[in-house]
Amino acid sequence: MNSPWVRALAWLELMLVDHGFLRPFYNRPEAILPGVYRSNHPSPRAVKALAARGVRTIISLRGKGHNGPFLLEQEACALHGIDLQVVRLKSRRPPTQEQIHRLKAVFDQAESPMLMHCKSGADRSGLAAALYLLIYKGDIAAARAQFSLRYLHVRQSRTGVLDAFVEAYAQYAAINKDADFMQWVDEHYDPEQLKRSFKPKGWANWLVDGILRRE
Repeated sequence: MNSPWVRALAWLELMLVDHGFLRPFYNRPEAILPGVYRSNHPSPRAVKALAARGVRTIISLRGKGHNGPFLLEQEACALHGIDLQVVRLKSRRPPTQEQIHRLKAVFDQAESPMLMHCKSGADRSGLAAALYLLIYKGDIAAARAQFSLRYLHVRQSRTGVLDAFVEAYAQYAAINKDADFMQWVDEHYDPEQLKRSFKPKGWANWLVDGILRRE
């Protein structure tokens, strides 16, 4: 981004198109465990502040791209010595086995403290946080708590399929006392069946897609 015009357009996209001007007011970095944080998409200034707090790894759940928000984040992470990892998750589809294994591999290699984020910090950040808690702690109650209205997550909308994912494992674990989450993912979990069985509410989809304009 050597051109001033390109940089200006990137900032315009981040702040207006991507709703970055709203992010200082909600879903700021929050610890789910010591050294593990979830949040919305950090601005370059927020990345600088995270580096000052000792954060060593940022995991973007939005995927790579040539858009302003990603390019500014990539530049800020390089400038402040933070390792930026990218794993693309979906907010309206249950995670696939491949996505879960990819995210676990990133978790395994990530230097702490680490922060995971999506766009708004409501849905995919909640999913990644829940996966971390299930993989490393087996804590179903804490995983459920990552999907909450206080994060602006609306479980009645299509994004509620992420809640259904955690509930599917919870039901399995309730009757299999020695349940292992990753074993369940590999041997019992069917994301397509879960997607077919989940029925969102029309009003909630209108709120999330039309008003909140979630990614």
